Amino acid sequence: MSSFLSRPLFALTRHATPELMVHGSYAIKRYGEECRGDEEFSFFAGSLLSPWQCLASEINQTDPWWSLGVAWHSGQDIHLEALGHLSAYAQAGEEDLICPREYPLDGERAAQLRFTQRKPLRLHHPCSGKHLLMLAACQKFGYQKDLYWEVDHPLQKRIFNLVGREAGEQVRWAKDTCGMPSFYMPLRVHLGMWERFALDEGDKAVVLKTLWLQNPRLVGGLGRLDSDLTLAANSKVLAKESGNGDLLLQFLGDQHHAPASCFIKIASGPSKVYSALALLVVIRQHPELPPIFHEIAEYLHSRLDEWLPREFTLQELH
Repeated sequence: MSSFLSRPLFALTRHATPELMVHGSYAIKRYGEECRGDEEFSFFAGSLLSPWQCLASEINQTDPWWSLGVAWHSGQDIHLEALGHLSAYAQAGEEDLICPREYPLDGERAAQLRFTQRKPLRLHHPCSGKHLLMLAACQKFGYQKDLYWEVDHPLQKRIFNLVGREAGEQVRWAKDTCGMPSFYMPLRVHLGMWERFALDEGDKAVVLKTLWLQNPRLVGGLGRLDSDLTLAANSKVLAKESGNGDLLLQFLGDQHHAPASCFIKIASGPSKVYSALALLVVIRQHPELPPIFHEIAEYLHSRLDEWLPREFTLQELH
C-alpha cells in the first residue's frame, strides 16, 4: 500500500524551486477498458460504498432529503433540516445512532457551536444521513433497530450480499470510523462497481442517481469540492469525497460518450485544495477521458488563483 501512496501527484514550486510535494494514488477507468493507474491499490472504501448501502436498503423515495443516504455532509443548516425529515420517517433520532458525536465539517458552523459552548451531536457526523437511512430501512422491513450496524444484523447481511455480487470477488471487511462495516478492495474492483452503477437502469438505481444529481449540496455541502464538481459538470457526473482523502468522479455517460471514472486519494488525508489540484493534473495527463472531464479541468484551472498561494506554480509530475 505504501508504494502506491508514495506516488508524487504534483508539486508546488516558487520561482522554480519545489516547496511542497503531495503524494497519493489515482486510477481512471473508461467503459470496456481495463482500469489504469494504481489499479491494484487496495483501500477501505468507507463512505464511497454508500450507493450500495442505499440500494440494499430499498428506500425507493424521491423527496430531496433521501439524498442524504449517499452523503458525507458538512452539517450545515440545509443538512440538519433534511435530517429532521429522515428522522421523522425512520421514527429514530439522535439517541438511536451509532456514529460518533462530532462537530460539523463546516468550519463556520463548528466554530459557532464551540463559541456558544454547545456540544456536538451524532447528527452532525457527516455519515448520519446514511445511518438514518438504514434505520428507515429497518422500519420498512420490520427489522430491529438496535444493533443495526452489526455484521450479523439482517440489513447488514443484505448489504454484504449486494457488495459481494457487485464486486465479483472476495472482499474483506472492517469497521469504519462511523461504526458501520466497510469493505477493503482493489481500485479496479471498486471502479468496476461504479461503472455498473452508472449503467444500471433499474428503478432503484435510477431514482438514487437522479436524487444525487438534483441535490448535490445535500450530498456534500456549500463550499464542498464534490458538490461544486457535480454542478460544474451540469449534473452529468456523480462526485463524492470521503474522510480518508478520497475523491471519486463517475461520469454517467450520454448519447455520445460511454461512462468513465476517476479516483484520487491524497496520502495526507482530506484536503479540498490538494484533491482539486491532483484531479486537475490527472485529467490533463489522460486526454482520452471523455470531454466532460476536460470541462471539469477548465473549471478547476479557473480557480487556481484562489487555491495557489501567491507566486506559487503547480508542477505536474509524470
